[in-house]
Amino acid sequence: MELLSAFLINFMDIVILYLLINKLIDREIVLTPQRILMGIAYGIVLGSMQNLIDSQIYQIITTTILIVITHLIIKRGFISTIFAYGITLVLILITQLLLWISMSLLNLPEIFSQTEIFLIGQILTLVVSFLIYAKIPINKIFEFIDKYLLLKLGILVIAFVSFGFLFYWNFEHSLSDSIFFLMLIGISLFGIYKLGSDIYYLTIKVPRQIHDFKNSIHGAMLKAYQEEDPAQISALKTIYSAHNLGNENIQFELGKTRENIFSFIESKKSAHEREIEIISDIDYYKDHHIVGIEVIIKMLGILLDNAIETRTNKPIIVELNVALGRVDLSVSNEYDDCDPNVIRHMFEEGYSKKATAGRGFGLSNLYREVKRFNGEISTKCRYHEQVGATALTITVEI
Repeated sequence: MELLSAFLINFMDIVILYLLINKLIDREIVLTPQRILMGIAYGIVLGSMQNLIDSQIYQIITTTILIVITHLIIKRGFISTIFAYGITLVLILITQLLLWISMSLLNLPEIFSQTEIFLIGQILTLVVSFLIYAKIPINKIFEFIDKYLLLKLGILVIAFVSFGFLFYWNFEHSLSDSIFFLMLIGISLFGIYKLGSDIYYLTIKVPRQIHDFKNSIHGAMLKAYQEEDPAQISALKTIYSAHNLGNENIQFELGKTRENIFSFIESKKSAHEREIEIISDIDYYKDHHIVGIEVIIKMLGILLDNAIETRTNKPIIVELNVALGRVDLSVSNEYDDCDPNVIRHMFEEGYSKKATAGRGFGLSNLYREVKRFNGEISTKCRYHEQVGATALTITVEI
């Protein structure tokens, strides 16, 4: 009787999991002979092992197998798998707790043996799982949690602390207890690491990558005009339109690189409501043998954005000299803090002194771009006659 009960309980475990996981991801269940045979095999193997090995080792094996099965069903990443399994486990535990209370009120534990009570509880849990699958939209819970990284991170942190506390409080110095709790702690800790990586990617890496997207597209457009490539120009105009990049402010002409650089600079002025004065000295003798015009425009755009975002009322000075083997680019703007420590840190990611527009990505992106071509960046902070004030000059030499 005990062996048969163990087989049935484990078989129903896999059926309950299959029902609830498919409901969580809002997918119709599909019963095939292969899946039914796998469920029966799971019930026989795990049911046979239940009374032969330590209960905690058995729990480790079943938990691991059920997590793997959850992953195979939802076919998503580690975090989604853990949360799908966790939500399912919580639903099962709540159901079984309520059923146990109900059976206790009916004095069923005094009528039936422990094995029979477990079997009755599992059968009723299966019935409830069918009702949940048919009537309750638990997929909304999963969808809601899956949307918010910080919510998932908070849940995993709570789980990690809880498992750690339980491990300390309930530690019996047995190997099986240690392995089981360490497995739970390890899963939650790895989940925290994965979510932390995702949050870092979305909050740091993605903004850094898209920060100068507009300047990069302008650079690509100028290169297409330089090479007189109508197909490329048409494709880039589609990108302009799709991302609302405001190309109406830029008037490029085919084959006129120097004039197009001036147009790009003018577009920076006209993109702002306040009046901005930019004095430019552009010499473009010949394309650099390594650094293309698209890279030069990106770097110039970063420096201009950095200068404009200081909200200076003084002129911004741009000097650009491009020849076959050299690129010299400098931008000067009013700057009142010549502290060497401040200037030294301004090329670090996330560092910014701008009160409103600062993000700390522009100059760090410029630094990476210059180093990619083995160039050098230098700074000077002193009175600048054309600016008419103390000014910071950032110079790029490649």
